[in-house]
Amino acid sequence: MQAEEIKALLLELAQEDCTFQRHQEVSQLFYQAAKRRPAPDVTNDDASQLLSMILNRLLRVVGRQYLPGLLPVFIMICGERHELDTLAEIDWTLMS
Repeated sequence: MQAEEIKALLLELAQEDCTFQRHQEVSQLFYQAAKRRPAPDVTNDDASQLLSMILNRLLRVVGRQYLPGLLPVFIMICGERHELDTLAEIDWTLMS
């Protein structure tokens, strides 16, 4: 998933009029984006479980108004990454 799309989705989730159904749809997009090839020393199951657990915690516990501030975390987990990387690099220019 592109970092710009992640930012737009987090801003959408932060809106008070974002419905529960839409929150669930966006959450699924994030979960699917997190399921990528991990680094060679990490098994697929371990990486997927860990990233899904982190996403689940962030999406359920963090107040919606704080989600845009977690953009770097979401980019690392759900963003485009190089073939052997478990986490994506952050484009810091998107933080403004």
